[in-house]
Amino acid sequence: MPVIAFSYVLLMPFMSALAPAEWTPLPLILLIVLSPMLLVRSSRATLGFVVRHDWPFALMFCCGVAGIWFSSLPTGIKNLNYSLAVLVCYFFFFCIARRMICDPTVRWELLGRCCQWSLGLLSAAVITEFYLASFHGIFFADVIHFAHKDLTVANLVTADFKRPRAFAAEPGFTALAFECLWPLTLLARRQRWWLHLMFVAAFLMLASAAAVACMGIALTIVWAAGSRDWRSAAKVLLLAIAVAVPLLATEAGQEAAWAVFGRKIDVSTAVAFYDADDARTLFDRLNSYDISATLLMEHPLGVGWGSLGQAFADQVSLPGIGQLNGSGLLSLYLDIAVAAGAAGLLLWLLFLGKRVQAVLASQDARARLVAVALLSVALHHMFITEIQIPFLWFALALADKFAMDSRRHATRRKQTASSVQRSTSLADSAARPSAGLG
Repeated sequence: MPVIAFSYVLLMPFMSALAPAEWTPLPLILLIVLSPMLLVRSSRATLGFVVRHDWPFALMFCCGVAGIWFSSLPTGIKNLNYSLAVLVCYFFFFCIARRMICDPTVRWELLGRCCQWSLGLLSAAVITEFYLASFHGIFFADVIHFAHKDLTVANLVTADFKRPRAFAAEPGFTALAFECLWPLTLLARRQRWWLHLMFVAAFLMLASAAAVACMGIALTIVWAAGSRDWRSAAKVLLLAIAVAVPLLATEAGQEAAWAVFGRKIDVSTAVAFYDADDARTLFDRLNSYDISATLLMEHPLGVGWGSLGQAFADQVSLPGIGQLNGSGLLSLYLDIAVAAGAAGLLLWLLFLGKRVQAVLASQDARARLVAVALLSVALHHMFITEIQIPFLWFALALADKFAMDSRRHATRRKQTASSVQRSTSLADSAARPSAGLG
């Protein structure tokens, strides 16, 4: 099982490279091949855990299926494809991956080393592609097979430097790997400073404003939840403000902050000062929010899995919206809300929130690292629709691994305490003198 876990974590960043099709990345293929063996080795306790903790997801999926039947939008093969995709991602990326990493032979320290190897390989690829793309015009997609064909070239601050995508379709998807795996590398017993320097360099080359912001927010939440000394917390916060304000007051600091974050949120200057890709991304995002609000008001119970994709494929004009310019809404949460309705979104947040609450409530160092990874990736999916990216599922599976390990530990402690109590009782009985017949 450790070899299987190592292979899976190593392949996780290969979201588009070497994949035979868009919906079948290499990590998914590995889990599909190994699923019969992993299912045979499942225990009743594991199945019971699934029933107790995964019921919100099952109800959310049913809401999305019901939406297909009761919505006024056209139905077709896209509805079936998307419904199956949701089930496949949940079953393989979550259930099978959880079964794999929850095996007692897969220890936390081993997972840390796996993440080190995986992120080391990915960082080397990012740095290599940055050099090749910026100075020689060569991307990995030019020399190896990528499942996605509509890959765009993005600039890194200026047109002289190109954002690398490594093994994914977009740099933002690659950034998810850093958000998920980087905190977990600290689980490894041996830490190598040069590896973390590689991680920093590669992460900055991706230039993902959402990844930087989400990781910062996740670190702040986990630190605040685990902090018992609020005076120290206030001092750290004031220190951060004292550093940030003078930096942003300088011309160089303002230019750097604007280059990373400003072009993502300002409508007027996106068109005037930045390239067409930035402006299109911004307006697509704003349009997604508008479409989502309109559809939720018209269909509070949801339009069903894949209905937007089918309407886009059929070029159907929707009332109050017109023709869609894409098959998704640029946010997993918006996609779920529109497909499964308000109730479906609440069930998904319950499914996600139970795991977040469990790892935040613990003072265990492992739980806090998992919390950083889970929160950061979950927040980033506010700007990413793709459900087939494995990192959110992996972080959720790690939260369940921590819960299962805690239960096993508590059970062993009770058994040990019970055994000690029985042994003490037997010893006392043997030492007590027998009553004579007077």
